[in-house]
Amino acid sequence: MKRKQLSVCIISLVLFLLIPLFLGADDSADLSVVVTADRVEKAESETSATVSVITAEDIEESGASDLADLLETLPGVQFKSYSGPAEAQVSMGGFGENSFGRVVVLVDGRLKNNIDMRGLNWMSVPLESVERIEVLHGGSSVLYGSGAVGGVINIITKETDAPLEVEAGASVGSFLTHKEQASVGTSNALGSLRVGGSYYSTDGYRDRSASNYASANLSGSLYPTDLLRFRLNMDYNRNFYEMPGGLSKAQYEDDPTVAVNKEDESTEYEFGASLSGEYLMGDALVLETLLGYSYKNMAPDMASYPAFYNRLYNTFDLQPKLSWEGSIGSLPVSLVSGVDLRSSTFNVKTYSDKDRDTLTNDADFSLISGGGYINSDIALSGILGFNAGFRYDAARIGAENGDAAIDDDKLHAGPAWSAGLRWNPTPVSKIYLRHERMFRYPFTDEQSTASGDTFLDDLEAEKGYLYEIGGFYRLPKNARVDFRVYLLDMQDEITYVGFFPTGQNENYEKTRRFGTEGTLSLRPVSSIKLDGSYSYILPTFLNGDDKGNQIPLVSNHEVEGGLTWYGPLNIEATGEVSYRSDYYEGGDSANNNDMVDGYYLLNAALRWRTSLASGDLMLSLSVNNLLDKSYAQYVSWYYYPSTGRSISLSGNYKM
Repeated sequence: MKRKQLSVCIISLVLFLLIPLFLGADDSADLSVVVTADRVEKAESETSATVSVITAEDIEESGASDLADLLETLPGVQFKSYSGPAEAQVSMGGFGENSFGRVVVLVDGRLKNNIDMRGLNWMSVPLESVERIEVLHGGSSVLYGSGAVGGVINIITKETDAPLEVEAGASVGSFLTHKEQASVGTSNALGSLRVGGSYYSTDGYRDRSASNYASANLSGSLYPTDLLRFRLNMDYNRNFYEMPGGLSKAQYEDDPTVAVNKEDESTEYEFGASLSGEYLMGDALVLETLLGYSYKNMAPDMASYPAFYNRLYNTFDLQPKLSWEGSIGSLPVSLVSGVDLRSSTFNVKTYSDKDRDTLTNDADFSLISGGGYINSDIALSGILGFNAGFRYDAARIGAENGDAAIDDDKLHAGPAWSAGLRWNPTPVSKIYLRHERMFRYPFTDEQSTASGDTFLDDLEAEKGYLYEIGGFYRLPKNARVDFRVYLLDMQDEITYVGFFPTGQNENYEKTRRFGTEGTLSLRPVSSIKLDGSYSYILPTFLNGDDKGNQIPLVSNHEVEGGLTWYGPLNIEATGEVSYRSDYYEGGDSANNNDMVDGYYLLNAALRWRTSLASGDLMLSLSVNNLLDKSYAQYVSWYYYPSTGRSISLSGNYKM
C-alpha cells in the first residue's frame, strides 16, 4: 500500500474516533433500529458489525427496478453482469471472478445461494414484496457459514398487520419496458395472510437482450398461543432472458447495443418455501426452527457454443436454534446457538440440439453440509461490550458422470471463530473492533469440472482472516456518520487458471484486501436530505508470479451521492450521482493490459404523493443514466455493455 494512502486512512480513523469528544450527540435521536446481524433481533448499537438497513420506504423512494439496482447504491457493494439483473453478480469485500460465492444471500432466513457457479437471479425476489433488507458488511462465517466472507444480504419480506391491505402498481418505460404488480393481505389476532404477484417485461437496451418474469408469493403467520408462532413463505418465479454475448473492444466502441449471440437464451422456473416456528420456552429462552425447500429448473440454450442444457436443482435446509438473554452475576448476557443442515443436488444434462434429442453428457452433483455454532455477547458495563463465537462446519461435495467413469467426492471440514469489542461513547454511537476467521467451500463445479468429467481432489476450501474497526455516530441536525476500515487476508483463494474451456480451478496461496467505507446522511432542514458514501478497496496478490499486482474486476474507488428535496404539495425531487473507478479486466492477473475505464452516472426522479379517501397514491418519473453514458460493468476478454439512458413512469396505490 502506498504510504500516502495509509496516512490518509490513519488520519481519517483518528478524527472519526475523536468526533464524540468534540461534538454533542443528539440523545433524542431514534434508537429503534433493530437488526438481525447476530441471527437474533438486537439494537444496531449493540452489534459489533457494520449493517446497512434499507426499509420499504427507502425502496419506494429509490425508484429502483430490481434488487441489483437498489443494492448497488450501498458502499462496498458492486454488481457486474453479462446481460441485465438476471445474471448480475454481486461483489462485496473486493472479490472479482465468482464474487457472488463470497456473499451469503438470505430470504426470510432461507439460503438463496446455489451450490454451483450460477449466480442468483435477482429478479426472482420482487421489490414490492420486500419489507426490509439488512446488509452486513464484512464476513460472518460463525453465524452464516460457508461463503459469508465479503458480506451477508438478508432480505425480509412483508407481513400484513392490518385487517385489510391492498397494494397495486404499474410502470412503463424505455425499451418497451413495463411492470404490473398487486397484493392483498389481511390479519387478525390469530395471524395474517398475504398474497401477491407481479409481471415484468422489457426488450432490453441491446439487441437480443429481452427478458420477462412472472412471480407469485404467499406468506402467512399463525399465532396459536401467546408463546407459539409459525410463519409460512412460498414463492414461484418464471424467468426468461436473452444473452446477447460479449463484444470485442472495437465492436463495443462502435455500437454497444449490438448482439453477437443470436440465439442464446434461458428459461428458468423456481419454487421456494420455508416454514419457521418460534416457541417462547420462558422469559429468556426462545426456540426457533426453519425448514426450507427450493426447486429450480433451468433450460439454457447456448447456441453459440453450441450446447443446450437442462439443469435441475433440489435443496433442503433445516436450521434449529436457541437464543437466551439473561445475566451471569451482574453482567447481562445474550447467547445464540444452533445447527445449519443442508442437502442439495443438481443434475445437468447437455444436448447437441435445441430440441434436446441427442444427449451428449449427463452429470450429477451433490452437497451435504452441516455446522454447529455458538455466539455470545456480554455487556461488561453500560458502555462496553464483548462478543465471541465459534463454529465447526463440514461439507461433502460429490460428482458423478457415468460416461466419464467419474464417481468421486471430497470432505471439507474446519472451524470459524470471531471476537469483538464494542464501545458506546454516547447512547447514540458505537465503535467496535472485530476479528473473524472465515471459510468458503468450493462450488460443486469448482471441485469438479462443469461437465463432471474431472474431479479436482486437491482443491481446498478458502480461508479468510478479517481484522476490522468501525462504528457510527448520530450527530445534531439529524446527521449520521458511519465508518469502517478492514484488512482481509485470504488463503487458498480459488481462481481459474488458463483459458476456458481448457483451464481449471486452483488454490492461490495468499491474497490481501485493504479497504475503507464511509457514509454520511444529513438533513440540515426538513425539506432537504443529503446522502453520500465513499469506499476504497485495494485487492492484491501476495505471492507467486503476480505478487503485488491487483486482483482483476475490482474498482478501487466507489462514490455515491444524493440530494432529495421535499417540496410543497407533496412533491419530492431527487438527484443522484455515482462513480466507479477503472479496473483490470477479468483474467488479467498480470496487470499487463490497459485498465477498463471507470464511469460516472447521473440519475434523477420526481415523485408526487397524495392521500385519497381510500388510500395513498404515489406517481413518479425517473431517469437513469441521464447523460446516456456508455460503460461496461464487466469486461473479461469481451465487453458486456450496461444499459444506456432509460426513462420510466410509475404509479403505486396502497390501501
